[in-house]
Amino acid sequence: PTVYAAMAKRQVPCTYGDISCLDTLHHAGLGEEKVVVCSIVDTILRGTSNKRLLQSLKRICPGAFIIVASDTLPGALELYAHGADFVLVPRLHSAKDAAEVIAAALAGAAHAVKEQQCAMLSCRNEVLS
Repeated sequence: PTVYAAMAKRQVPCTYGDISCLDTLHHAGLGEEKVVVCSIVDTILRGTSNKRLLQSLKRICPGAFIIVASDTLPGALELYAHGADFVLVPRLHSAKDAAEVIAAALAGAAHAVKEQQCAMLSCRNEVLS
């Protein structure tokens, strides 16, 4: 509520609601967007997950380039397997990386991103994932 009030005060269009509820996503006017970004990892989300959000968004915005977030490499690969176009892994990707992917998606030039990211994540041999 505090963030919503601050955004409204700045005249930034926003919707306040539970993102785990499809009605909230519909009320927010999702449907024809080119890009949808869910930048909150599962450890912070309550009542939903990036996988569930991804599934809902694919139904509501079938033509959108969908970006979700994951704390872990296995989680990121799972999200890619479920149709994410880009998975933001905060310890690997900067805000600049995300902005570049969003700009490419808006320009219709992000078709190779998923393939490149899956290859990069699959090649990483980390002790802690």
